[in-house]
Amino acid sequence: MVSTHPEVVIWLVLVLLYFSDLGILLFLNEVLLFETAGKFSAHVVHSDITIRKKQIYILNPFVPQTLPFRIPWGLSSGSRIQAEADERRIRQCSSTLRYAKRLCVALGALLFVGFPLLSVVIGFEYAFVVSGIVGYSLLFVIIAIVVRKRTDLSVRTDKAASLMLVACLCIPLAVNICRRLSLLVEVHSDVSDVLGELLEDHTYRQVAREIVSRAEKEIGLGLEEKMEQDLKRYINEAFLE
Repeated sequence: MVSTHPEVVIWLVLVLLYFSDLGILLFLNEVLLFETAGKFSAHVVHSDITIRKKQIYILNPFVPQTLPFRIPWGLSSGSRIQAEADERRIRQCSSTLRYAKRLCVALGALLFVGFPLLSVVIGFEYAFVVSGIVGYSLLFVIIAIVVRKRTDLSVRTDKAASLMLVACLCIPLAVNICRRLSLLVEVHSDVSDVLGELLEDHTYRQVAREIVSRAEKEIGLGLEEKMEQDLKRYINEAFLE
């Protein structure tokens, strides 16, 4: 009978719990905007797997410091004031979480690299205690930052509180807490109104082409006449004029 070391089992559980939290569901008309070190990039999701008309997207497990934001497309062009407010909300959230997301990286390094190494050096029992103390200390600092700056995040308090409670009960999920918070930021302007200010010209043009291609694919699926007309009008007004 093969015996399994407890530190290996616990490490595998930590990894599995973390990976289970990487999947997100996106509406078919949502683009993901990513912020890393103050720079923005965008990704149009192309997934053939859908759940209740939502696409499945898996976040990169190795960059918990990259913040994703949901940006809708296919909306009628809104006011410039609303677009500027949404842009400011995104930048403010990124700035508010700049230290917290670094602590998330440190927490991930502790749980997935430091804990197994410590188990080898000082033994499983001591490594478990030390990792737990340091890990929850990092988590409490992250929570303190979020609570103190909660008004700058533009996130509903009850949803933020739920995320923090889950993180306390299951610490591997805390590594993703900043990404989960940024996904809660509500953007009410169309992608054509918001991304033009956040992305470089060539990047924005590439994203625009992908959105047009995606919209034309939707039209080809045989939509209702009014929906098809609205989508064609959106393409012309947002990207082709």
